[in-house]
Amino acid sequence: MWLDLFVRYGYAMVVVGTLVEADPTLLAATFLAHRGYFNLRTVLLLALLTTIAVNQGYFWLARRYRDRLVSGSRRRLVVERVSGWLQRLGIPVVIASRFVYGCRIAVPVACGSTGMSGWRFTAADVTGAVIWTGVFGLAGRAISHLLEVLIADVHRHEIAVAFGILGAGTLALWWRARTVAARTSV
Repeated sequence: MWLDLFVRYGYAMVVVGTLVEADPTLLAATFLAHRGYFNLRTVLLLALLTTIAVNQGYFWLARRYRDRLVSGSRRRLVVERVSGWLQRLGIPVVIASRFVYGCRIAVPVACGSTGMSGWRFTAADVTGAVIWTGVFGLAGRAISHLLEVLIADVHRHEIAVAFGILGAGTLALWWRARTVAARTSV
C-alpha cells in the first residue's frame, strides 16, 4: 500500500518535500530512483527547478516587501549578518547557502532586501542549485549502492530505507535547528 502511494504520487512528493526539507527528500528520492521506482533525471530536474523557484520567490518577495519582511529585530539582525557576509565574500555565499543550515532562506532574503542585481543573484542561485542537486543526487545513489552491497535482499526493505533516510535527515535538521535556537536565545 505505501509503495503504491509513494510511487503514484512520488514526483509530487519530490516537489513538496523539496519545498519543506530539501536535503533528505533528494537523498530519499535518488535512492528510490536508483532502485528503479523513479526516473533519476526527472527527480534531479524537479528538485533543481523547485529549489531555484523557492529561492527566486524569497529573493523577489524580499526585494518588493523589504520593510515588512525585515521588520522584526531578530529578522533584521539575521539580514544584517548575512549582508555582511555578502559584502565580504560576495557570490560564493549565495552558491554555498544551500549547504549551510539556516541560510537557505536567509541568503535570498538578504540578497533581495539589499538590492543585489536580479541577474547576478539568479546566476549564483542556479549555480548553487546545480551543485547542490549533483552532490545530494550522487549521495543518494551512493547510499543505494552501499545498501545493495551490505544487504543482499535490499528489495524487501526499499521503502523502509527511503523513509528512514527521509526521517533521519529531517530529525538531524530539526535537532540542529533546536540547538542553534537554544544557543541564540542564551
